[in-house]
Amino acid sequence: MESIEKLEAQIAGWLRPLPHLPTKGQKWFADNAWWMVVVSINFSIMGILAVISSIFTAIAFMNAVSSYSSIYSSYSSSSSYNGWIILVFLLVLSILIVNIILMALAVTPLQLSQKKGWNRLFRILLLNAILMLIGAISTWTLLGFVVVLIVGTIVASAGTYLLFETRSHFSSSSKN
Repeated sequence: MESIEKLEAQIAGWLRPLPHLPTKGQKWFADNAWWMVVVSINFSIMGILAVISSIFTAIAFMNAVSSYSSIYSSYSSSSSYNGWIILVFLLVLSILIVNIILMALAVTPLQLSQKKGWNRLFRILLLNAILMLIGAISTWTLLGFVVVLIVGTIVASAGTYLLFETRSHFSSSSKN
């Protein structure tokens, strides 16, 4: 946890020279963060359903290709590559589940303006950065990697900026 606190302080230092939102805007985001998280939970649940659907689709497709290639050619699809695809899907699925749990645990502390809720959002931000890297690597192409990395960095930067703009509005009365 100490390393996360050091990272938080480091990021706060990077953002300090940037222009800040007006105080009313910061307060609005801080006061309304809890319901934005509830909306995000709903979208994340839809994301989980999409990932599960993708896993089944990928398995069915890989089985069809494998059957076709074994019947009509001497080429056999690489089962290790197929295994990596399924592993990536399962890793993404597990990170989404952890995100949903952290978001659900953050709602009440965010409503009470507790730093504990903000800290959970910061951890979600870090998990989403890992998820973005997994997505970039799993594109298996240089162009896909670069595009996902650029778009992911822009989205993560905007989220980080907004999260740190609200940081001062959450009290440290109960730490976590």
